[in-house]
Amino acid sequence: MGAAADSRFVDQRSVPVNPASLDAPGPMRDTGDARQGGAGGAAPAGRERRADRSVDKPTAAPLVLFDISRLIARIARTAPTGIDRVELAYARWLIAEEGIELRFVAVAGARVRLVPNTLGRALVDWVGRRWEGRAERGETDAGLSRVAGFLGVEPPVPGKAGGGGAAVAGAFETAPAWVRSAIDPLGRLLQNPVQLFARQALEPVIAAAAAVGRPVVYVHVSHHNLHRPEPFRRLKAAGPVRAVVFVHDLIPLDYPEYARPGDDEKHARRIATVAEIADVIVTNSRDTAERLAPLLEAAGRRPAAGEPPVVVAHLGIPDAPPRPPARMAANAPPYFAVISTIEARKNHLLLLNLWRRLAERHGAATPKLVIVGRRGWEIESVVDLLERLPAAKAHVLEAGALSDEALAVVMAGARAVLMPSLVEGFGMPVAEALAVGVPVIASRIPAHEEIAEGFADLLDPLDGPAWLAAIEDYALDGSARRAAQCGCLATYRSPTWAAHFATVRPAILGPLSPPAR
Repeated sequence: MGAAADSRFVDQRSVPVNPASLDAPGPMRDTGDARQGGAGGAAPAGRERRADRSVDKPTAAPLVLFDISRLIARIARTAPTGIDRVELAYARWLIAEEGIELRFVAVAGARVRLVPNTLGRALVDWVGRRWEGRAERGETDAGLSRVAGFLGVEPPVPGKAGGGGAAVAGAFETAPAWVRSAIDPLGRLLQNPVQLFARQALEPVIAAAAAVGRPVVYVHVSHHNLHRPEPFRRLKAAGPVRAVVFVHDLIPLDYPEYARPGDDEKHARRIATVAEIADVIVTNSRDTAERLAPLLEAAGRRPAAGEPPVVVAHLGIPDAPPRPPARMAANAPPYFAVISTIEARKNHLLLLNLWRRLAERHGAATPKLVIVGRRGWEIESVVDLLERLPAAKAHVLEAGALSDEALAVVMAGARAVLMPSLVEGFGMPVAEALAVGVPVIASRIPAHEEIAEGFADLLDPLDGPAWLAAIEDYALDGSARRAAQCGCLATYRSPTWAAHFATVRPAILGPLSPPAR
């Protein structure tokens, strides 16, 4: 895809980067304002109002309603998906943003409802720490121990975090009381957390803002609940609300064979809701924006005329850790890592068949493959190979989900990160690996070309012999091909959240006049 300017889209490359840190504030104190006594008890109305009274004072600041439905629904998860990371990054940005009044909301039933502010902030802090590996020291160590044991080396010790399995900020026992009322220490849901946390009416807040001419912005970045338009119609009917919606991909529509049965119809309803309610749309790549445009036009919108504006902003990658990650022992055998949910479009089947051929050629000297990610859907053929293929049993590890801290260690020691996806909306692992100087062999698809052309080794995802040759070459200690890529990576300019938010901020927060109704 060409990089020529297109008046339909706002591109992040033309926007100056703000290098300021966008990290969220430190841990919030759990004041217990959203629950009564025992787990699951409803908060008395008076106590909940008192908890948020400070943010209900008259103010000229724009009111930003950030939807954290997905974060709430996934508090039991110990590792995030790509979309989870996006919602967390936006939450942290908005918490740190000056000049706005931030309120957290979530879809509960047929309405968008308020989440108490203290709860929302504490939840964002704790979930972020849990996902990044600062929550459970033993959890990170266990993941690394599995990988190290497979490679036949001693497990590395990442940065100390409490030491000896002691609880650190983010561990379950330090979670906000509201979290402990919704999940148990094993991460099992005890009750619906959204229904528990989001129970305050939003409409009076919107009406009060409208009465004094305050702009109101609703920000939704996760696809969550968009297949049900009614909550969002009610939100827009409550007052002049500017709705900003993030569209991550059109994969279930363009490639229904890679989605769960019925997901194409569900995603069509999501896009129909976006077309109906969105005043601004954000996408993670130009490819996604271009695929979305005809769907918006079919729904009566005019994206070519900026109605609605479609903002293209590459996703950021996490800031570098304060200290480099630990590495696997120097005597570890050559290994490769693939980082993604195991699903058909990620093309794990290609890799497993390649490892069959590698084992035939190299026997005990076959390089190892570490698969990081949960099992997804429609993967019977992949599971059959993982569980029954002799080459997989000897040379392939299904490591499951790893914390960010453990993942950084695994990635740092890999000969390359492999990303043979047949289709992607963005391709976060590609950008993350290149940013820390780890070579990447990835599929030549539009999303990867957009973020990695000239840096990653891009191959046709159906060209098995080309992938086999690349893997065999990169596994060699003296690989000239790998060295050439490593030499280029010093000039790789990774996408950052600072650049992303510098791009989307004008579209989301300004101009903040009420949208036309």
